[in-house]
Amino acid sequence: MSTHCSAHDGIVSTEASTGIDGLVDRSLELIKKHIFPNAHRVNPSIQMELTLTKPRFWKYILSPDEKAFVLDPIDLANIAGIEDATNTKGCYISEYGKTFLNKTSWCIETVIHETLHSCSLTSLIPELRKYRMLYEGLTEFYTGYILYKEYHDAYENCWKTELGRYCQLTYEQSTKFWSSFCNFIPISITTGIYFHSNSVDWHKAYETFIASIRNLGYSKFNNPLSSKGPSAHLNFYKECASSFGSEFSKICSSREKFTDMSKIKSS
Repeated sequence: MSTHCSAHDGIVSTEASTGIDGLVDRSLELIKKHIFPNAHRVNPSIQMELTLTKPRFWKYILSPDEKAFVLDPIDLANIAGIEDATNTKGCYISEYGKTFLNKTSWCIETVIHETLHSCSLTSLIPELRKYRMLYEGLTEFYTGYILYKEYHDAYENCWKTELGRYCQLTYEQSTKFWSSFCNFIPISITTGIYFHSNSVDWHKAYETFIASIRNLGYSKFNNPLSSKGPSAHLNFYKECASSFGSEFSKICSSREKFTDMSKIKSS
């Protein structure tokens, strides 16, 4: 992980004085501003007890008001239920309505990404978690778009590069599918399958999503969740390549092109 990042240094310094919850609230406001005006956290933040090992073994009670907490990697691994959190910058745990960040590697990209998860249908509907990679890609695509709009240094020097930076792009394969998709279809079309709104009928949300794509002139676009194949995000790629033609594949295959948020259709 690169240790030289002006955005990271400034954000961590601000967090130390104002608290991480303020950064989560700021991220939610940016999601509303640039992606979906009605975005909201779908799970209540509740009290929970943490058993921590760093810097010593101790217990800490997180209040409902604490929406985010920074942890040592070993404690993040325990809470996230994984063996090693070295490559995990953070996680959102819907059961508690809280975000946890890796002390050694989190930055604004992590906070925005996990705040998006807190607003998503996947945090409310367990059945959708089987399409994890499809949703991780859309989450990271939204994250990159917000960085492009609000955090120039993080977007240009971290997210777009292939270096090990704090705010580097994650879930690259499925992220580039969504980024390339939104060179043809507006972001606003995607929000119905991601964010909680007045309805939690995700089947209907996908029907509306597909109908909107077809109404834009791509009449043969099929629901990637109804296609048989290795995984939903790869089925999604196949549908896009079939409907949008060779230009879609060209964008996907070029890091310079699929990370260029200036080409994204917003509405």
